[in-house]
Amino acid sequence: MQPRLAKAEAAGPGEEEFRTGYCSFARVPQGVLLRIDEGPDDFAGLLQGIAQGLQARGLDGEFNLYVPEGVPEIPEQVDLFECHLRVRGERVRRAKGGYDWKPDPEALANAAEAGIAWCRGNDPHLPLSLVVSLLPPVVLGAKDDVRGYLREAIEGTSMVGGGVVQLTSAAPDRFRTFALTAWTGRVGLIEGGAAAKEDWQSSVRHLTKAMGASAPWTVYGFLKRGSLRVGAVLGMSLPSDWLDIPHMNALVQEREAFEDRLVPDAFGAQLLSAGHREHIPDGPDWRVEALASGRFLVEHVAPAAWFDGSLVRFGGHPNPYYNPFPPTPTVLARAREDFDPILYKDGRPPAHANELGDRRFLKP
Repeated sequence: MQPRLAKAEAAGPGEEEFRTGYCSFARVPQGVLLRIDEGPDDFAGLLQGIAQGLQARGLDGEFNLYVPEGVPEIPEQVDLFECHLRVRGERVRRAKGGYDWKPDPEALANAAEAGIAWCRGNDPHLPLSLVVSLLPPVVLGAKDDVRGYLREAIEGTSMVGGGVVQLTSAAPDRFRTFALTAWTGRVGLIEGGAAAKEDWQSSVRHLTKAMGASAPWTVYGFLKRGSLRVGAVLGMSLPSDWLDIPHMNALVQEREAFEDRLVPDAFGAQLLSAGHREHIPDGPDWRVEALASGRFLVEHVAPAAWFDGSLVRFGGHPNPYYNPFPPTPTVLARAREDFDPILYKDGRPPAHANELGDRRFLKP
């Protein structure tokens, strides 16, 4: 039987339509890294189709099996500090209800520059590893065009569900990671390792400074300590690596845009913007610093209570159904009271309910 090219329209009358599969790819120093995420019915036909397409464009090359080399391994569970940001943009309504966030392209470009600087600040002589969505990591050396590769990775993942781009600098005792989800405008700056565990004050200072510097291109940010690296990179650490959050909407709808008006919880340090201005805590527990672009940095006066490692257990929380969360610490309970007017919690109409003509959540 002759193999047929792996195209859906190649199926003849009465034949089952071919599964074309799904591939992801990114440009890397070695060429183009291709990953077969879902195999097609005709794998040989897929490769033949790619080869013919390249030849038609006058490109010559060969397929080789890619094996990552020289990429430092970072433990899945490790002491770390994570700063999560939402870049400047605008809210857009989904066709099936709810809202997405359309990030400003310039803000994404600024985030990329800040991410490169963040990673190189770990040690400018270290190589960087780039991970694009589910592709394996690629090492970028001093002579490689880091900005170009990162820019193309962001463009390639900017569609809905495009995945996370992460850039990492890893030394034996400390690593730094920049993570960006382009289609939602979410940014993560992470610092962790043995050095961060021993000197948590320095890590908090580094990240607080970076969060403040992001004011011209972000609308919100928060800083927390954690230990689950994958959750921190994906921006989904609150359900498993934080304390019990009674306002579950902040977790269930964590991809919906609301942080320019409401905050997901109280934290030891947050960046607030114009939508929070009328309800910024001003009690004795908080220091408030005005930043550029009408932003504000709000820090608790006792950072050790939030960042010394005693607030949340190392390794996150097991299934709360079998292992209930510990009682809410006093420092968090008091902080939630201070942030209550802008806390995103169950039963509270979303801050954007009266925008874009949406009245589903408004009371009569």
